[in-house]
Amino acid sequence: MSTTTQQDPVTLYVRPVAAVMEQLRSLCEGAGVPAEIYEGTTAEGLAERIPYALQRTGGDPVAIVCYAGSTFANSPRRTAVFYVMVLSADTRPSAGTPGAIEAAWLVQSAVDRLVTQETDGGYPVTDIFKVTAETAVDIPDAGAACAVQLEITQEDY
Repeated sequence: MSTTTQQDPVTLYVRPVAAVMEQLRSLCEGAGVPAEIYEGTTAEGLAERIPYALQRTGGDPVAIVCYAGSTFANSPRRTAVFYVMVLSADTRPSAGTPGAIEAAWLVQSAVDRLVTQETDGGYPVTDIFKVTAETAVDIPDAGAACAVQLEITQEDY
């Protein structure tokens, strides 16, 4: 006779995506790159947001954190994919300010291979962040002279 037991879903022990996005935004800013979160899901919506983000920084580099999706398993419980778009309005930034490519490197250095551990809902959660790709992106009519997209995975153990 076989018996089955119902296990708690893996999503019971993972941090909300919004909390991880906020953590990535904070890491960007800690690296010296102003950042904001885009919670939309369309490229058009992101393109509409870019001029406002660049205006906020006076055209200097800005990072925009976006969520791309998740897969669930047992170890890691979740692998989430995020994109951090690092943009600048000019290829020649003001003196003392990094360009978008250098700013993307600062973000990458702050995030890649970062391991965080905390307790959420009474459960220990270990997150491992990895930068898995860096791509130069052309976003027509968005007002960005340079855009670098970082693909970041967050593994939740």
